[in-house]
Amino acid sequence: VKTAQNNDMIGEAEGYGTIFDGDTALARDRAIDDAMNKLVKSKLGSMVSGTSLVEDFQLVSSIVQVQSSGMVKNWSVIKQSSSDGAFIVTIRGEVYPQAVNDTIEATLRNYGRPKFMVLVKENVEGKINTPGMTVTELTMMETMGNQGFEFVDAARTKELMRTNAATIASAMGGQVS
Repeated sequence: VKTAQNNDMIGEAEGYGTIFDGDTALARDRAIDDAMNKLVKSKLGSMVSGTSLVEDFQLVSSIVQVQSSGMVKNWSVIKQSSSDGAFIVTIRGEVYPQAVNDTIEATLRNYGRPKFMVLVKENVEGKINTPGMTVTELTMMETMGNQGFEFVDAARTKELMRTNAATIASAMGGQVS
């Protein structure tokens, strides 16, 4: 990764995408995504976390996660080629660490905050609680609600689905009028 003299968040990265069934457009898109991920990681670093599960003194599972968060803006493909079933691109762009949050906030301002419905079929001590106000649902809704999320009324949605079952079935079958 090369860095511009005036801004240490501008750089270049190379990405790869495998060509499946001759679809070079999809391979190019995947190569661009790969290059953007590499550029963000090179400029902002990565957060690494891991968990291990041990039973009877033996390792059962070990998971390591690597995550980077940022956005590439003002980017362009400066070189591209294909070779041996792979599409290769080199991009040049500027990495913004806070851009992800800014983009989410702008999207919410422009399109509104989506509403959620939480339905959980839970089994507590052998008793199955059907979705629609289970303890798990209420806990999740309280936690998410404290973060500003809104929820649709499950009872109202159920009623709309019942009264409009034929229309919904028709739409799911591809018949939209």
